[in-house]
Amino acid sequence: AYANAKRACVMDTVALAEKTRGKGVTVNALHPGLLATSVFRDYPAFLVKFLNLFLEHPKKGGERIVHLALSDDVKDLTGTYVYREEPRKIEWTEEESLRFEKLQRFAEELTGVAP
Repeated sequence: AYANAKRACVMDTVALAEKTRGKGVTVNALHPGLLATSVFRDYPAFLVKFLNLFLEHPKKGGERIVHLALSDDVKDLTGTYVYREEPRKIEWTEEESLRFEKLQRFAEELTGVAP
């Protein structure tokens, strides 16, 4: 369910970028990287120490967020999934597109707000 929710967020990013194209708005989805946050607080201490070998300081994630939001070198980037600081190509199947359209209609019905 988590992966599907994240996938839907990325698809929504692309849809919103299309709707706002030419209006001076940029819309992107960012994965700031694997960060040493409290998400692992309930894990055994030995495992946390091991994981910390691969995790970055949360400040680095914050810097990536600010960079994508404010930097001139990405000012024209829109409708893109960015991992850390690297834009990634977004691809999905026709089935995923149909499920996303169904999800958008469902959200519209629930909220009364059209995308």
